Amino acid sequence: MTDPISSKTDSIGTSGNEIHTAGKAKKLGRNTSLRRYLLAGWAALCLLMVSAPLNNQDTFVSSSPDLAAFPPEYPDSGDHSEPVHSQNARAESVHELRRPVFWDGNGYENHEPEHEPDSLDQDAVFPPFREMDLISDEMNKEAQDQYLRDAEKQSDMAALPSSAVSNATNGAFFSEFETSTIPALLGSITVGPADTVSDMIYQIYGTVNNILLDLVAKANPQIQDLNNVPVGSTIHFPALTPRRFSTPFQEFWLSAGRFDSLEQAAWTLVDLRKHHESLVLLSGYTATSGLSFEIMDLTTFSDPVAARQAAEELHQKLDVPVDVSGNWWEKALFLTDLPASKSPFFQETYNDESDSAADQKAIMSEKIASVESVKIPIPPKRADGIPRPQTFQQGGHIHTYTLLADGFQRVYRLREAGRSEQDAGFIQVVAHAHRDLADKEVDVFLGQGWPAAVFAVEVDGRIYHRVLIGPFASPDQAQKIQQHARDCVQGLTFIKQAMKDAQIAPLGDSDEAHVILLKTANPQQAAELLEDFGWPVFRISGNTLSIGPLRDEISARAYQKKALEGNGWGPLHPSSSN
Repeated sequence: MTDPISSKTDSIGTSGNEIHTAGKAKKLGRNTSLRRYLLAGWAALCLLMVSAPLNNQDTFVSSSPDLAAFPPEYPDSGDHSEPVHSQNARAESVHELRRPVFWDGNGYENHEPEHEPDSLDQDAVFPPFREMDLISDEMNKEAQDQYLRDAEKQSDMAALPSSAVSNATNGAFFSEFETSTIPALLGSITVGPADTVSDMIYQIYGTVNNILLDLVAKANPQIQDLNNVPVGSTIHFPALTPRRFSTPFQEFWLSAGRFDSLEQAAWTLVDLRKHHESLVLLSGYTATSGLSFEIMDLTTFSDPVAARQAAEELHQKLDVPVDVSGNWWEKALFLTDLPASKSPFFQETYNDESDSAADQKAIMSEKIASVESVKIPIPPKRADGIPRPQTFQQGGHIHTYTLLADGFQRVYRLREAGRSEQDAGFIQVVAHAHRDLADKEVDVFLGQGWPAAVFAVEVDGRIYHRVLIGPFASPDQAQKIQQHARDCVQGLTFIKQAMKDAQIAPLGDSDEAHVILLKTANPQQAAELLEDFGWPVFRISGNTLSIGPLRDEISARAYQKKALEGNGWGPLHPSSSN
């Protein structure tokens, strides 16, 4: 069984590192005449050209109108709310490459055909390329065998929900769930008189955006307008792609309750947040206990004694039992994400293993520090040795960079007429069961200057639409871009936190020019980060930074509002337009 969302391989060839499907050709009988032999060969060649998507290989094709004869992409298969039980990953369809170029980090380099084809000539257009297995040549035989065993386990993964987001999780970890059905729905909630769908989404998923609104709308076809839901209606909330969280060291957490019912957990969270805003709802699943919902305070403690003391204080504040637990999530799958602004641990994907333990611990320490210091946030350290060319800094919402940071890499071999084959890097950021949702994501990335493509894959009659960012000039370039995205997530998160308590003030006696005043625990480090994101630092006084001068109060508040919404690029950045 193949995961249509996060599977990195379809089948693994025996020669080199290439991934391909080994077709079996029928042997002709000895008495077959030369005429029949030639006719059969010609028919097979024509069939191969017409049904190219039925080869189990990834194929990129230019979006040129001259390619109208190419087989159309698969249509949307309708409602995909049920879990997917895939037995065979069949053909991957031809898809539209919305920007057929390489991105080398210093601008776009076009790769156009050397001549316009009169017919479908595979050597005259963007030709097929095969997905490359990410086994390093330096790996020894034992390590390669273990990698292949893990890949086989992943291909036998249990059913995944049809709603999908960006994360792909290691197949070896999923193997213990292969006899269980991971739920496609978290549960249902009855709408009350004062409820709004946006508020309910925020309680359950920790954030509100158009992607989540679309997913909830798809899961509730009986509701015509999410802005006008009758009281007493039942709303179903879909599970996101399973993922796990991890941290490189032992921590202790405060739990304000665990529930079997989504509705009970959500309403309890609403009541408790009136007294303690930093609580969040986590939706977890284990093969033994099934689905459960935990209300957690995301402040962490390295000392169990301090954790117990904090639990007692929180109990007095909330008047509910508060438990102390260790790294309880290690054996659980999670079907929702964590709020990016308060997450003190990270999601584990294929790419995490490339990060050193020291780097992970540094990132974790910075995130935990920012959680413990709410009023005076601590800026993340700038990553040494990571290039920051302007072409990588496209601007845009933190959501974009979160998808890039949490995505996983694909390596494809591209070939053009008159050119040798070369490996290109991609970042898969999301996969949707519905093409319109994938197209929306692509439009967002294209609007911010990123090369993006939609790639459809068919699994047992169902179509899944992968959103790939790239191609980049090399896999190494894609890795650098993903590391840059992680830096941007941390930076934009810090700016968002700092702007919450920032003040707008006039500059001296000026009636027009204004500055933004914000406090931080490390002003010099914060100033360098803010300048990276296009904010002019006017003055540093103690722990206070003066940003500006900005032309007037309206302009200053507009930039503050953008930062609070997660788009914290300053007025000096090319993407800003105030």
